[in-house]
Amino acid sequence: MQYGSPPFRLDSSSPVPQSSHPSKLKRTFSEAEESEEERAIPVPLKRRKDPTLRPPTTTTTPPEELLRKFLVIWHPFRHRYTSLPDNHIRILVIKRGNRDDPLELRLEAQSLESSHRYENRYDALSYEWGPGFPRYEVAVDDTTRTLTEQLDELRQSDLGQRERAVTMLRLLVRIYLVERSKKSPFPSRKTLKPKRLVRENLYNSLLLFRSKHKDVRIWIDAICINQYNMAEKTKQIKRMAEIYNKARHVRIWLGESGEDTDVAIDFIKKLADFETLASVMAEKDINKKWMALTSLMRSRWFSRRWVLQEQAVARKSTLYCGNAKVDWNDFADAVSIFRTNRDSIFKVLNEPPLQYSTILEVFDGLGATAMVRQTSHLLRRDLKGNILEKRKTLEEVVSEFTSFESWDPRDTIYAVLSIARPQVASSNTAEYIQPNYEKSLLDVYVDFVRYSIECSEGNLDIVCRYWAPVNTVLRASASELNENNRLIKNYVEVECTLPSWIKQLDGLKYGSPDDILRGLKHGNVFATPKPLYNASRSASADDIKHEFGKVEVTADNDSLFDSGISLAQTYNGKLTVRGMILGKIRNASQRISEGTIPREVFEMGGWKHAKQPDDHTVHEMADQLWRTLVANQGLDGEPCPSYFRRACLYAVQRANTSGDVIIKDIVDHNQTPEVVSVYLRKVQDVIRNRKAFLGGDRRELFGFGSEEVKDNGEDYICIVFGCSVPVILRQVKGDPPVVGQRRVKRTTTSSRSTSVTSSSSSAAGSPHQAVHPQSVPSQSQRSLGPSNVHWRLIGECYVDGRMDGEALDYKKYRETIRDFVLV
Repeated sequence: MQYGSPPFRLDSSSPVPQSSHPSKLKRTFSEAEESEEERAIPVPLKRRKDPTLRPPTTTTTPPEELLRKFLVIWHPFRHRYTSLPDNHIRILVIKRGNRDDPLELRLEAQSLESSHRYENRYDALSYEWGPGFPRYEVAVDDTTRTLTEQLDELRQSDLGQRERAVTMLRLLVRIYLVERSKKSPFPSRKTLKPKRLVRENLYNSLLLFRSKHKDVRIWIDAICINQYNMAEKTKQIKRMAEIYNKARHVRIWLGESGEDTDVAIDFIKKLADFETLASVMAEKDINKKWMALTSLMRSRWFSRRWVLQEQAVARKSTLYCGNAKVDWNDFADAVSIFRTNRDSIFKVLNEPPLQYSTILEVFDGLGATAMVRQTSHLLRRDLKGNILEKRKTLEEVVSEFTSFESWDPRDTIYAVLSIARPQVASSNTAEYIQPNYEKSLLDVYVDFVRYSIECSEGNLDIVCRYWAPVNTVLRASASELNENNRLIKNYVEVECTLPSWIKQLDGLKYGSPDDILRGLKHGNVFATPKPLYNASRSASADDIKHEFGKVEVTADNDSLFDSGISLAQTYNGKLTVRGMILGKIRNASQRISEGTIPREVFEMGGWKHAKQPDDHTVHEMADQLWRTLVANQGLDGEPCPSYFRRACLYAVQRANTSGDVIIKDIVDHNQTPEVVSVYLRKVQDVIRNRKAFLGGDRRELFGFGSEEVKDNGEDYICIVFGCSVPVILRQVKGDPPVVGQRRVKRTTTSSRSTSVTSSSSSAAGSPHQAVHPQSVPSQSQRSLGPSNVHWRLIGECYVDGRMDGEALDYKKYRETIRDFVLV
């Protein structure tokens, strides 16, 4: 689900989609016309004549002709949401019908607490919205509130006099037409049914799930939640886990079927039968079936962030691809079998002419793999499927589920709140972590970081991890009346610049979700959710400090966007922490590309190339070299086994004429011992796209850091109290970089026109008027703190001999303790 998504718009240059199906709308209009403001004001729309409304040439009377024109111009029977009673949800009823019949839907309101009753049972749909505009028309009979109830509610509302009068007139016309249809052939009951548009992917699923024999009751986010009512949407999102957990059955719609998906689903069912598993694995076309399964795992549904909670809390769920379906448990077992046997499977699949090496090496990074591995450990249930306990903290869920994306970047946090274990923070931060789509992206992220730190008693590792999406653009909208008293819609795209201590997913091993299939990008992170190191071990609670800078609201920044849209921003992007400096970066190697360890890295680690390769002995291999190459980690997080020293020597002895070690050549050689291959794969996972460095006054500090590390005298190796690993900080001279939000594009739509304005233009021609005054701190907002020195967090690093708190035992390091203002 994409809960943060705004109304869709149709630019004036966009072609009008055509359709031959009788139930598809012959024109496209902006979903923004569903908004609360536009419900109150009729706007004439140019549309093609509906053949069902064309009057007979001989029998139509002038009053009826007038009525027909009125319906075409005003269209009072387009579906418009009514208010939802407290503690209720909407249930969509797909009315029974044949495949070729137009879809007819009915919306009902029911209390979520009554879902256990037989007559109130419902299914829930989990799907991907899909691209394009909503352009498929369906009839929706909304019984959430009757017309009379809406009229009574309107009389007591606080709408303005004009808005109330127009809305009341609209309702009275609908009541009159409904009553008239009981006595007259025009307008017909069919004509009076409200219509709405849905996207193609949803339309196809509705057709498939419709039954010929009975009505189907199902909960679907795009229809059962008023996406344009922020108050309702916020309330419903907070109950998302409960909605899916109380559903009788969760239907997972992957889209229309194809040849590969049919093969994959049939293969999954065979893998789930252990009695025939051996014979299945021996089939001649097994390669084709494994790749069909991999293709199914790459479905867009598995990359959606909202599906984590939708699947995790489900009592029973089924995957659907067109008419083919398979139980989720069978799918999960098939993926687990694939992963368990992947080494042997990969060898076969990587042989010519197949060579699926890129897909295979990122297998663990696929959303489907992560979902199968992790969701079964998220919750503890009873035999009936009721949730007894949530096992992982919000920080753990956000840090571990990085293969999933959302349309609104704020949903990186909001989409997993319901499946994370509640924690007690030392302040009222828990109140700020609740879904609120009126907050800026920076505020949402800073509140999450603050919540994570306070709930973990001062652990600051979250500032070293890569968890924030690359996309930082929000789409917001607001309505206003122009000088001609015509309602127009303002769409604004707001881009947020994040501070250096909010790390984005493109720094991860697999990169961002969009980049996963392009191959591995970086080495493993050092600051894991379950710490492997303890660099600030001896730091007392008083030493651990974290203060978040806030925007100072002054007289010159209290206005809103000139478009009428406001996203509240409280923080200015500064984080003050306490720590100490170990030394300056003196030398940095070139970036270590995929599979090659340059000669200079071995020399930095103390290796001498003076002898012939075979003359070297294991005693000449320095501890700081062979241990640092694997970050002093063995298999499954255990300390390095002693044979890693000999494995490192084996690799160095097989360096090329330039002294570089080509890992792939050694691993692929058929005479290479398996223990050496294990060591070198571990080395690859540490050094990929990193740089080796030497630091300190005597270049005594050897380690690996980000590819951004420089030896220009501005990068320092530091210990931040509260972080389990050392970090690289870069001194920022002069004014700090400005973070926060800026408007990148504005689109204004009315019933007749659409215009687009870039970020560099505004009504007065000044670029400053196009920016939220609270988003970009002015000079009066910048508080530089005790000094004019700011620091940029380059990232985590591994430093030999400084990973377990040893640095705090040295007086020379303790004398450098100070506060760092990170920007």
